[in-house]
Amino acid sequence: MKMKEVPGALSCFVLKNFNSETKKIVLQKGVIDVTKESIKEILGFPLGRKQFSKHPFRTKEDKCYEEWTNQLDDKKMIRLQDIKMKIVSTNKANMNFRMNFIALLINSLIKSSSSRKANTTLLNYITSKKKIENID
Repeated sequence: MKMKEVPGALSCFVLKNFNSETKKIVLQKGVIDVTKESIKEILGFPLGRKQFSKHPFRTKEDKCYEEWTNQLDDKKMIRLQDIKMKIVSTNKANMNFRMNFIALLINSLIKSSSSRKANTTLLNYITSKKKIENID
């Protein structure tokens, strides 16, 4: 299924039918358990052993974050639209693509900033030697 954006009605439906206490999306004919395992199964997200914030912060010598920002026109005002355009315009599954995807994921599903600027804080825990599949 090819999608360029999540329809607003779908987002509203999920939010309306999500029970935060039971961690389930209640449907007319059943429920969807929202667990780490179901998210991995449905969306293919990594299910590693450590959370982002439990990994060490990148060192100054590691250039992974710097190389990621080099692809963007404005390094001080990284916007989600710019990240999205980089994802759509590439055909390579390289480290920049992975970091773009993670940045978009973080801002869409986990924690966005209140300004137009993308939240890139968690990307500082990704290093050039880090296996992304080991991150939870």
